[in-house]
Amino acid sequence: MVNKVSFIKRRTSVLFSLLFLAISTTFAFNRSTNAVDIKGSNHILGDVTQDGSVNINDVLAIMRHVLNITTLSEEGLQVADVNLDNAININDAVYLLRIVIKIINNPLIETLDVTVVSANEATGGGCITPMSQTEITARGLCWSTDNNPTIENNHTSDGTGTGSFSCNMTGLMANTTYYVRAYAISNAQVFYGREVSFTTTSQSQLEPYYSSVAGLTGTALKTALHDIISNDDHVSYAQLMTSFYSTDNKGSNIVWDMYSDVPGGTPDYYYYLGSDQCGEYASEGDCYNREHSWPQSWFNEQDTPRTDLNHIFPTDGFVNFKRGSYPFGEVKNADWTSSNGSKLGSSMTSGYSGTVFEPIDEYKGDFARALLYMSVRYYGEDSQWDSSAMTDKSEIKPWAIVMLLRWNESDPVSQKEINRNNAVYEIQGNRNPFIDHPEFARMIWD
Repeated sequence: MVNKVSFIKRRTSVLFSLLFLAISTTFAFNRSTNAVDIKGSNHILGDVTQDGSVNINDVLAIMRHVLNITTLSEEGLQVADVNLDNAININDAVYLLRIVIKIINNPLIETLDVTVVSANEATGGGCITPMSQTEITARGLCWSTDNNPTIENNHTSDGTGTGSFSCNMTGLMANTTYYVRAYAISNAQVFYGREVSFTTTSQSQLEPYYSSVAGLTGTALKTALHDIISNDDHVSYAQLMTSFYSTDNKGSNIVWDMYSDVPGGTPDYYYYLGSDQCGEYASEGDCYNREHSWPQSWFNEQDTPRTDLNHIFPTDGFVNFKRGSYPFGEVKNADWTSSNGSKLGSSMTSGYSGTVFEPIDEYKGDFARALLYMSVRYYGEDSQWDSSAMTDKSEIKPWAIVMLLRWNESDPVSQKEINRNNAVYEIQGNRNPFIDHPEFARMIWD
């Protein structure tokens, strides 16, 4: 980007013309006042220096006026040519400068204000205006609790092309301020609109399913949630595989395996529901089976938690075997790594130094919310349970709670989880409250 364009100095005033694609306009410039006359309207150029240079942003201000394009930005332009030939005197104006400015193929992105806000969802949108024959291959909103969100944070995918669009942002935390920007992808580049902010409503505005917990925190909230979600009716262990068609179908009956999936990329392998069930396996990529995120040995293989879909996922059999009954954690030194980057190794998490299994970042929140669910669902029903490095019966140990709360927030609820939660509710009649209301986690354990 050329930031400054230099004038050749001869006396005290200037005449120059700007060519914008097929448009050219002549402006009379008064050096003593830094003012330029545009069709009878006087505008001040604030940064004309003694050596005769002018800031590109001042040039943009002129172009916005002439072309009536209020959203023109420096990122959308570049100075293609500065022509100082054939300088002439007109009424003692002794500068003549032609600046040829062309449009880069950057679309104009406008972020619309967020209009509908609840505790966990909000509706926003954007408008994409092409500045030339620009192909928009993807568009949507991205948001974060930090300023200047990017598509590396949370984002929606709302099709292609230009024009206006609206979309829902889901999995939000109640009573939290978010920052959002519209984005568009063109020519493999991502372009962003202005940032707007909104604050979700408080959790007191609850849907009827959770109405009895309004105003509760700590143990009282944990007990009330237990009472709500313990009225469940599970399928048999064998029927879990059939249930995966509804709960973990990525499309075309492909298994949504969080131990092999590569979000935004292509996994090394994938499985079809039904046809690729384990059996025997010798290596990763052989078959899939049932992963109890709260391992069966921790609850002595009791039948109710053994068939609770809220913590059971279809995963690669070999990776499931490698995880075994190790706690989830954050690996310092990996002894083994799966094809999608899940790791087994020594823990770097404060409070525990043993062997842990670490899922990839994109699914840490999924597993955290599954374990938090188990701790609440079986609260007070764990007399026959064993303990582990991560748990005391149904209670999660302090070192692990700190980590799971962090995972719950760093990997917010996704549409995948929302859809799965709804499917499980249809099958066994209860929900994971930490998917519906991730803020409940800190309200209980913080």
